Amino acid sequence: MTEDSRQLQKEYYRGSVNTEFEIVRPRGCGRLYTYFMMYKIRMGLRFLPVPLAGESVLNICCGSGMDAEFLAREGGHVIGLDLSKDAVLRARQRAQRYGFAVHLVVGDAEHLPFRSGAVALGFVHDGLHHIPDPHSAMRELTRVARSAILLIEPANAAVTRLAVKLGISGEYEDAGNYVYRLTRAELITLFHSLRLRHLKIRRYLMYYHHEPRWYYRLFDKEIPFRLLQLAFLFANFTVGRWGNKIMCLAVKDSSDR
Repeated sequence: MTEDSRQLQKEYYRGSVNTEFEIVRPRGCGRLYTYFMMYKIRMGLRFLPVPLAGESVLNICCGSGMDAEFLAREGGHVIGLDLSKDAVLRARQRAQRYGFAVHLVVGDAEHLPFRSGAVALGFVHDGLHHIPDPHSAMRELTRVARSAILLIEPANAAVTRLAVKLGISGEYEDAGNYVYRLTRAELITLFHSLRLRHLKIRRYLMYYHHEPRWYYRLFDKEIPFRLLQLAFLFANFTVGRWGNKIMCLAVKDSSDR
């Protein structure tokens, strides 16, 4: 990440976000929004080679701590790292407000301030796409994690390219960063080059706004929520392999730890 892009990210997350929303989400966001957030993370955790409880986890690009909170409540000993000091301060407020333990660090995901093998699991959710060279962050995460690396990120998908053309999605975010979307092939190539060959990769469909729209509340009621949930699960069962999101679990051999 260049110094200019770092500064743009820091400035955006200092003064251009809804502070209270970032601290509390997904609380107060409605049933559908909460379901989507939990679906993504739980899907990844199901594939872990060992239970999360009692294990050390480094959550890079942790933002305001939503993922760190979830990991902590699943029993992980969580370290959250983010480039933005303001995001880290919001994560600290979240931990204090909602009563969970997390160790927070201001740092660069491309140059992690930890020794090799310092934690059991490396985790990132919707953070790599903020980085011009996410491969460098993945290499660093692989170095620091001794057992496994779990990524949940945007995928380079035909449906996304169509959404960009239609103006539904964008190539750049409000923070000014290009949205780097990953492919299955590049993940395989990268992790194989790092001697990680035990990979589980899954594509799936999911779209939501970062801050939920008013109509999300329509799905707080049981019947509308269940109908949409069934449609969502059916869509992923039938065409999810071409979806706009990607989950990758890379597990280290015991000889590499």
